[in-house]
Amino acid sequence: MPAQPVALPVAGAAHSRRRFRWVAMPGGVLVLALILVYVGWFREDNAPAPVVGPSCPPAQADALFTGTTYGSGANVRRGPALGADILYSFPPGCVLGLTGYCPGQNITDATAGTPDVRWFLVAGGGVVASAVIHGNAPADLRPSGCPDDRPAPASITVGAVAHPAGLRLSAQGTHVEIVGFAVRYADDPALPAEHRWHQVALTDATTPAFEAVRRADQLRRRPAPTEDVMVAAVACLGGQGPTDVLDVRVARMDGVNRPVVRPPDSGESERLASTACAYPRAD
Repeated sequence: MPAQPVALPVAGAAHSRRRFRWVAMPGGVLVLALILVYVGWFREDNAPAPVVGPSCPPAQADALFTGTTYGSGANVRRGPALGADILYSFPPGCVLGLTGYCPGQNITDATAGTPDVRWFLVAGGGVVASAVIHGNAPADLRPSGCPDDRPAPASITVGAVAHPAGLRLSAQGTHVEIVGFAVRYADDPALPAEHRWHQVALTDATTPAFEAVRRADQLRRRPAPTEDVMVAAVACLGGQGPTDVLDVRVARMDGVNRPVVRPPDSGESERLASTACAYPRAD
């Protein structure tokens, strides 16, 4: 016998003001229709809220330093690489409590445009790239371990080719991804004993060695052909991220180069590393 019309309620647009209208439907699809109405009603009234990133976190008592998110915010990941799982995201303008850092994938700093291998450990779990955070770890803080981190720099050797037209510096090392080059000479001919370090470059470019060039006319003062010029390479973790892995040689503009007679003391080494690994600026 032909199916009889069946009356079904149809939900209106607003839950608080539901209205019903009656439609004719064959009895053979009654059960399916009731299920669809029930599912639609449940999803409208009881569906869980979508998962969204947290707002800025509260201050963390165990934080050793802080950093601020900027730009489009920052992703906190399970490990120090862009391919690692994202645990959660913070919007821009958040001050994050940070407990340390570890070496990881080299990321270009979003502000300075310089390479950076540091990933900050976030209080509460996960790591965030230093390259997307305003702020740096304390100068005396050493790398901490984190899942899938990379080895810290172990050794470096600097090479130099000096000639009247300028200096060509090169470096090779173990577990070195970023190199800061610097030269040391007297700025003022009237004060030949007043030497200081000048940054040449902060680079991650290898061809296959790290290289940097400083023309003679780019030096504050052109050294005399037989004047000793100290040249150095420092393994850096990023801008303002020096390490104590460095090497120094003596070069002369007449092309005579030799090993340094006396390695720099601890104070001189700190000044050298700080200069070589600084964010580049006009010098």
